[in-house]
Amino acid sequence: AALPILINNGQRDPTAFSSLMPGVQSGARSGVLSGQGGSASRVVQNYIDGVPATPPSQTDDNRTVQLGMPMDAVQQFSVVTSGASAQYQGLGSESYTVKSGTNQLHGVAQAFFRNTAFDAWPYFAKGQTTSAVVNGVATKVPAPKPGEHQDELDFSAGGPVVIPHLYNGHDKLFFFGSFTKYHQTVGVNPSFVSVPTTLERQGNFTELGYPIYDPTTYNLCTTKNGGIPCVYQFEGAWNGVATPNVIPSGEISPQAKYMEKFMPAPTIAGTQSNLLTGEPQGLDNWALAAKVDYHPNSKHDLSIMDTSGVRNFLGFDGASGPPAPYNNGFYVKEIFSTTVLNDTWILSPTMVNSLSWGYMRGWGYVHNPWIGIAQYNPASAVGIGVLQPGQMSQAFPGVTFKSFADNPANWGSKNSYTQNTNTYDLVDNLQWTKGKHNITVGFAFQWRNENQDNW
Repeated sequence: AALPILINNGQRDPTAFSSLMPGVQSGARSGVLSGQGGSASRVVQNYIDGVPATPPSQTDDNRTVQLGMPMDAVQQFSVVTSGASAQYQGLGSESYTVKSGTNQLHGVAQAFFRNTAFDAWPYFAKGQTTSAVVNGVATKVPAPKPGEHQDELDFSAGGPVVIPHLYNGHDKLFFFGSFTKYHQTVGVNPSFVSVPTTLERQGNFTELGYPIYDPTTYNLCTTKNGGIPCVYQFEGAWNGVATPNVIPSGEISPQAKYMEKFMPAPTIAGTQSNLLTGEPQGLDNWALAAKVDYHPNSKHDLSIMDTSGVRNFLGFDGASGPPAPYNNGFYVKEIFSTTVLNDTWILSPTMVNSLSWGYMRGWGYVHNPWIGIAQYNPASAVGIGVLQPGQMSQAFPGVTFKSFADNPANWGSKNSYTQNTNTYDLVDNLQWTKGKHNITVGFAFQWRNENQDNW
């Protein structure tokens, strides 16, 4: 807790230590070494108690530490940006050592809070409105400041293992444990997106200011034009009058009419950036670390360490664009755990051997939120024809708009999947000091696998 740490609207993150080091800039899920890889990410190797935490499909994923290790479980960290020894993997390395218990019992309890009352107004938030009854009439009134509630609780304790009248672990057996709980809810921080106007939803595109053409008239127009390809401009009845840029009602797809009915009306005039909208978000996370050290004699040290963490998204992750069900938001749950066994043996005053075994597991669940909701079903509700089994026949369809200047925002549809990763490590290093020379000989063996199930 005494180490400096960057905090930016989120849970305290042990990997943020590395961002304070010279030559390091933040990456997506891994520190990036300036000048070595440019904007690449996931190229730095994380080590936990000397064991490389390498996922199967890339060099590094710092969520093993970021989500799986409480901030106050870190005893020390180190960053190697250049000149790394042969025993280190990756473009650079970040090493984290978990705290151990001592002969004295120590404990700490901490709480960190953020709240709406302490926040400034977001830039667009004052332009958002809500409905309220004023003098018996439903009226649009300014919306309140977007709510934010962020709480982080942390408990840590360590010391000797003592069982009264049975066992005294002073100088031999020690424990350490740390638990952190993080909860955050954030109200809507709105932004502008482009959605079809009220007239466009009825087939009237006169607001565009340029002609739109009917592709079904290709054969007729081409024949009358002497074989030169052409199409006619749309013209349909509007208030009983034939009007250019109006799609005849008989040519409007019933599926499209159904799909657009959930879209709220624009909040301002125009065909672009005409809806102020957003989604509430939040997180509900926890992380736990535990370590037991045993010193049977002056030449032997044994330890077992385990860290586990869970991240639950409240609301949608990745939500952008129009409101639900048209955005590409999705539900996410992630679980990461690490177990390390270590045996350090002093063979002589100049020779030390360290043998470690590690196991890292990551589990992720990404779910399209519209699967299984009857009114969004593409077959029974929307009326789309024969569909393949799976998400195609269960989730609200995505739509891409293109080919004209005033395209509305696309309607997203996230693929659902589960992902499981497993990494097994066996690492041994023999260090020998001979006069003015330090020699390290060892090996590292990794077995990694990844399974992904797409719906």
